[in-house]
Parts: sequence; structure tokens; C-alpha cells
Amino acid sequence: MTRRSGVFVTLDGPSGVGKSTTLAELDRLLRNDGRTVHSTTEPSTSALGEFTRKSADSLSGRALACLVAANRYEHIDRDLRPLLGTGFTVVCDRYLASSLVLQQLDGVPEQFLLDLNADILLPDLAVILTAEPVAIGARLAERGKRHRFHDDPRAPPVRSSSIPRPHRP
Repeated sequence: MTRRSGVFVTLDGPSGVGKSTTLAELDRLLRNDGRTVHSTTEPSTSALGEFTRKSADSLSGRALACLVAANRYEHIDRDLRPLLGTGFTVVCDRYLASSLVLQQLDGVPEQFLLDLNADILLPDLAVILTAEPVAIGARLAERGKRHRFHDDPRAPPVRSSSIPRPHRP
């Protein structure tokens, strides 16, 4: 196991719960406390991350889960480990918890997701934000739908094509 001198914090929760707002405030507070901070997001801002973000409406299930995991491993190798190794406090908007929830609701089995993410970098602190569905719905309505996972503020919809159908003779 590689030692790191930085601190890794993740923020997860449903779309519209206030992750981005919380991240910005946490970044400000940590900087005011004299810490060197890097704020990031998943999917990342790399070419693979942007492709993943743009593909979330057209891909689903295991294909999207594999793409998200590939971007996560790239993000870890390219950004997270190097920054943490030099003492940064890294705060990430969405990480493993979001993937586990969204992708299971997209029809991907939990064990498949756990296997895909078995070798990721775990956060020092994982924060899960919650809010009343009515508040989340109002926030989503105000800013507008950005992708299919915003259809229901309580949980993303499962596409009918990804729901296993029982075999009927």
C-alpha cells in the first residue's frame, strides 16, 4: 500500500441535493484553513470523462458501468494519487457511492460493480448528502434536466431495455 500525505474526501448523493454547492463551500473553508485543495468531479474532466458524461443518455447498464469505472481508474492514476502524494486535500463531487446507486438502478448487479471497482482508491472520508425529494425536485426543475438520471429526484429511472424479463413460454 502506498502512503499518501494528502486527504481524500468524496461527496455523493442524488442529483440536485447540493453536492456542487457543498463542494464549493468546503473548498473555500479548507483553503481559508491554509490547506492546499484540489476540487474535482466524476466523471472527470479528461477526454474519457467528457465522453462518459456525454454518453450517459445513450449507454446504459454494464457498458456505462465499465466506462465509468475506466474513467475512475484514469482519474485515480492521472490526478488523485499524484495530488494526494504531494499533500493536497482532494474533494471529489461523486465517487463510488453514486456509481453503486445509479448503476444498480440502471440494472447492473451489485457484485459486478463491486468487482469493477475492487482496486480503486478509497476516500479518507465519504460524505453522503440527503434532502427531501420535494426540495431536490425543485432544484432540478430550476436548473433543468441535464441527463436521464434527472428524471425522478428520488432515484434515476431504470430503462426498460435494461430490466431483465422473465422467460415466458
